[in-house]
Amino acid sequence: MKNFDFIQVKRRLVSYLHEFDIHKGAIFNLEELRHNTIMVKYLCKMHTIDPYCLVGYIGKLYRIREEILFLEKYGDMKYVEYLQEMVRKGVYSLPKKSKPQ
Repeated sequence: MKNFDFIQVKRRLVSYLHEFDIHKGAIFNLEELRHNTIMVKYLCKMHTIDPYCLVGYIGKLYRIREEILFLEKYGDMKYVEYLQEMVRKGVYSLPKKSKPQ
């Protein structure tokens, strides 16, 4: 049985901007990595550039990234504000009013 909570680095990843130096063979637990938003975004960016730099359950890494981006965009909104934004974008539609007879 495979464990789907880990990804492994297959080549060295260096980011001078974020001061990351991730060596080949490093293993990340995705549940712990969920709390490090910068690292998640960086790993997704590097995987986009070179798909062979990471192995493991990459789909879960991208789902975590989508959750992070969603919370960054809508995190401080109330539910009513979120629904209004979705109606404005056309994702949801308002119910049509019935005409009096």
